[in-house]
Amino acid sequence: MGPLFQLVFFGIIYVVLSLVIGVILASITWIILKAKKITKPGKVVKKAFSYPFKLIPYLVVAVILTIVICEYVRGVDAPFTDYWSIPMGSNYQLLSIDTTDNWHIHPSGGGESISSNIQSVSIGSEIAFGETDMETWYIFDLSSSRYKEYSDIAVFQSKISAVGAKSFEWMSPDKYYYKQRRFGDILMFLVILIYPVYSFIRLTLVVFSERNLTKSSTRTK
Repeated sequence: MGPLFQLVFFGIIYVVLSLVIGVILASITWIILKAKKITKPGKVVKKAFSYPFKLIPYLVVAVILTIVICEYVRGVDAPFTDYWSIPMGSNYQLLSIDTTDNWHIHPSGGGESISSNIQSVSIGSEIAFGETDMETWYIFDLSSSRYKEYSDIAVFQSKISAVGAKSFEWMSPDKYYYKQRRFGDILMFLVILIYPVYSFIRLTLVVFSERNLTKSSTRTK
């Protein structure tokens, strides 16, 4: 699924959800205003219905900024792409294309992958190591960019022990991927939510505030 198709698909989904949410909000607002004996609730009801649609320009800008920040600041893949990537040292990344079960060590600036399909990974400040799908074990020096595979696990373990890496945690590449970017994604999501939540609070205050309702009713006369 290409990026453009994904954007169009999620755009359609958002419009459909906006219609449903708009109708629900408008209905709830109408019921509340009728209970408060507001004779002309039309303007406030329309405001409630249009709430999710008014967020569209903001969300478009938010998506663009998210893509820019992911690509050029965080160094991870942006939403609506057909690949997954996470930094691996300063010059390389752990990369998977189309699916999340085919990971390679790839130069950040482009070029050929330097590894077989990575099955497990452990990354420290100076080296990364793990197992490939060819039943070999690799050690990747992040500072010198030297990559080597071993077919004998005993030799591999002796090399790992020599650099004092016994305590490193092994995990699958996809688990490492989500673990590394989880905090940044949550933080960006919370930042994106600030304006929608602020707008919803303002709408709620209009519905429940006698003074605002009086002004709204006066304008409709």
